[in-house]
Amino acid sequence: MRKLVALALLSACFYTGCGDKSEEKEKTTSSVTDRRGHQLYMTNGCAVCHGDLGHGDGRIANTLRPAPRDFRDLSHYKRGASVEQIAETIARGIGGTSMPGYPHLTSQDRLSIAQHIVFLQNQP
Repeated sequence: MRKLVALALLSACFYTGCGDKSEEKEKTTSSVTDRRGHQLYMTNGCAVCHGDLGHGDGRIANTLRPAPRDFRDLSHYKRGASVEQIAETIARGIGGTSMPGYPHLTSQDRLSIAQHIVFLQNQP
């Protein structure tokens, strides 16, 4: 009977991942960050220019010169494509373009949006 119980527990651990839950916690934290970044991206007008998926095809994109960046093309980033560099661009904007600065957002909110943009860099 003890062997059967031990085998059942071992099987449960194998299928459910007993032990270190840090990966599960990291996924949950990452998911919350992704949702927050997406929410901020949508509510602060990023999608209006860059599009919901960051392809540079937002509702008003065709009225802007130069056109909004397609986040998938890393060569278009004037100040770098890392999370920190994108957050700084969000804070300061880009002179000579239609990209305004968003200094009123908290640094954490700018980082969340930047993380979402990095996520969009890898989407089809």
